[in-house]
Amino acid sequence: MLDHYVTFGDEQIAVRLVGIPDAIASEVEWELGGAYAMRTTPPPAPIFCSIVFEMLDVSPIYARFADHTPAVLLQHKSNNPSETATLLVYEDGGDRWVAFPSGTIWAGISGEKRSITFLARATDDVGIQIRRLLTNSLYVPALESRGYLTLHAGLLASGDSSLLIAGPSGSGKTSVCLALLSERNDLAYGSCERAHARPSRIGVQALPCPEAVTVMKGTLVAITPLQHLASGADHSELWADSCKKRIPWRRLTEALHVSHLTTPMDVAGILYPHYDPALGDEIALTNLHDESSKRGALLGADVTGSDGVRAEWLGWFTPRGQEACIGHILDLPAWTLRWGSMSALTTNTSVLIDLMS
Repeated sequence: MLDHYVTFGDEQIAVRLVGIPDAIASEVEWELGGAYAMRTTPPPAPIFCSIVFEMLDVSPIYARFADHTPAVLLQHKSNNPSETATLLVYEDGGDRWVAFPSGTIWAGISGEKRSITFLARATDDVGIQIRRLLTNSLYVPALESRGYLTLHAGLLASGDSSLLIAGPSGSGKTSVCLALLSERNDLAYGSCERAHARPSRIGVQALPCPEAVTVMKGTLVAITPLQHLASGADHSELWADSCKKRIPWRRLTEALHVSHLTTPMDVAGILYPHYDPALGDEIALTNLHDESSKRGALLGADVTGSDGVRAEWLGWFTPRGQEACIGHILDLPAWTLRWGSMSALTTNTSVLIDLMS
């Protein structure tokens, strides 16, 4: 097994993967993509930390904390739920072992060595869990410590410019992104869930955050190339929050035959969608002019330091410098988009694409 190295956006941050089986390395590479790069030779960037893999025959189940000294226990599953066998893996005042938020995978951290011990069964979805660990515990917090603003936003690009599509859950970010991609496969996909913005010499640049996409089944059914991903949904499930699907981002780009972003993109503007069924097959696009309206909409999409499940126990990163980025974003053109149906979006593709110019 070769060591592998993962670098994040502009190769500023590098992580060494130690002892990762080749098959899992391939799975991780497929899961990452986007703004990540994976290689078997050391990158130019300094190694920020190491992730050491240990493949197990039993399932990590829970952690026990006493006197601020965490001890991770492995619990062997048996047919009788009342019968448990536990094994103490490590307990020491110098090293801390802590839970990674998954039912089957745990991480231990040594603050001095900056290494994470990753315990997993070979039968687990290890690639997905590693991608989550890299993204939520390392990649996103590290960018925020460098002044990036993390937005609950989609990111699409056309040529040399991009459009941020931002807003809280349920506003229709994913529906707008997928509708545009389905009609224009010359667009490049950045993300549907989160994006990272930073000031640049000429304005604002954005980086994608490649991760699985949560999407309404109604959106999938309305887009022909994606209908097979809806898994036979009946009418009552189409727009129910409880029936949303979580789909690997690569499945979407492959089905839509679009490319994905791997580098920072200049941002032409930011669009704030709002689903309004009263509009039916119409859209209403409004230009935001005053700073207070822009700031209110932006702060509703700002999830810096709070979005997703991140390991606060790391203590390696603290968000800083976000106000400078907010100021630059407020200088960008901004619009609100009220939309009433998927057909309203797909029939007004050209109007929305023009926002990138």
